[in-house]
Amino acid sequence: PLLNDYLRLITETNDATRQLRGQMSSQLDSLKTGILFVMIWLAFAQLAPLYLGWELIRKD
Repeated sequence: PLLNDYLRLITETNDATRQLRGQMSSQLDSLKTGILFVMIWLAFAQLAPLYLGWELIRKD
């Protein structure tokens, strides 16, 4: 009986871990996509100052 309880507990823990891993995977994919869009937005935000700086240098 004690061994059966132990095996049941281990099986339940493995199942719970597997489910949690699957949920975390989808949440991490969403987080990665969000970070990607933020980084692209920041890159575009740098284009205007770079362009203005280039124009200032070029107009000597």
